[in-house]
Amino acid sequence: MKKSLSILVAIILVMSLFTGCNKDKKTNTTSKVELTSEYENSTELVGNPNATGELKIAVSPQKTNADSLKVVFELFQELYPNIILKIDSTSFDSKKFWTNLSSRNDIDLFFTPNDINATKAIQAGLIADMSDYFKQDTSFSYEEFNQVVLQGNNPEGKQYLIPLNYYFPLFITTKSMIKQSGLNIDACNDPYSTVEEFSRLTKDYNSSNSECLPLYSFPSSSPSGYDFIDYQNQKITIDSPEFKKYAQTVRTYLYNSFDRDSNKTLSYLRNKQTILYKNFRGLTEIIYAKESLDKDDEMVIFPEHNVRGQIQATAVEHIAVNNKSSNKQTAYAFIKFLLNAKVQAVISEQSALSILPISNSALKLLLNQKMFSETVTINEKQKNSKNQFINEFLELVNQVDGVNDDPKIYELFEEFMLPFYKGTKSYEECVKDAESKIQAYVFG
Repeated sequence: MKKSLSILVAIILVMSLFTGCNKDKKTNTTSKVELTSEYENSTELVGNPNATGELKIAVSPQKTNADSLKVVFELFQELYPNIILKIDSTSFDSKKFWTNLSSRNDIDLFFTPNDINATKAIQAGLIADMSDYFKQDTSFSYEEFNQVVLQGNNPEGKQYLIPLNYYFPLFITTKSMIKQSGLNIDACNDPYSTVEEFSRLTKDYNSSNSECLPLYSFPSSSPSGYDFIDYQNQKITIDSPEFKKYAQTVRTYLYNSFDRDSNKTLSYLRNKQTILYKNFRGLTEIIYAKESLDKDDEMVIFPEHNVRGQIQATAVEHIAVNNKSSNKQTAYAFIKFLLNAKVQAVISEQSALSILPISNSALKLLLNQKMFSETVTINEKQKNSKNQFINEFLELVNQVDGVNDDPKIYELFEEFMLPFYKGTKSYEECVKDAESKIQAYVFG
């Protein structure tokens, strides 16, 4: 019992390895942390005291805080007392990461950097395919996870990258604002139609001289899922009639039609001073908005779709195994530990729920825990409303059917199109700059 409790306490503190930490704030690893009954009842952590060996893990320098490393050693060695974990940040220069990794036989696992293209590493044979380990593990169930995200950034039937968490963009509004503005959610089924609908709302409100700020966000500067990369011929072609119309609509009607102070979003919506806003803070913001907006109204959320009409998720953090590692079975044990519902829930919670756990059990656990806090007294109507919301949100998550292959590409797209939206550069200049930078990133 004492051993089990020490494991659970350690889980709460493991977070800083995966979500980063404030350099000016030291983690107190000696304070007592209590787990809720929901954590106690979730999937048990099972280790193997007879397993022996050593794992070296490459992580980014900001994740190598001394306290977090101490916690990771303590936690994992509670489960695997004869396996030693060693953390290496010297291989994590993003510009030379794959070059360094190709010459390092001693690195077993690594968290894939967000600013480099893992596709090249897979093609070069640097990352191990772990699919056979998952298939041969009779205790592992793909159904326990968001399968689209789990397998999305991998070639079909393979498992090179193992995502730990993800997010997908949602718009937040209320029933009263839908009625007041005439917002047609059904029309927002791809980036092009969404931009058209949002621009219609903006024009209507501008023409009526309403004091209401139409939007607190607009769809992405680059239409999600827009396919402009020709891998076979190694060519980037951004310009198209569809994209040009999209970009011009964003610039003309949307870019200057919203306030960039995200701290005001919820209060503006609650006071009927804006029609909708885009969720940037993950589950925490959705839960808080639900609590706040449902007092006098009813919150409505709807997803942003990509050009194929899909609800597209972006994996935030992956872990992968060096193909040269001689400790793949041990590495798999560590990966499975990270995918445990308890660990998944805590990783998301300690990141302020800005990311969703890939474990469905962990997500349901967090929703129930946060929406039914013992410190909040709710009546039967509120309880039913929250239960209904949880079920609807889980259903929405199950509708995710697309994955962003490489977020960095779209970050570059956004960066180099921004001068056009600001009016400081022409469309042609920005497209040329974006094509050049993305060409160098993907193929250079």
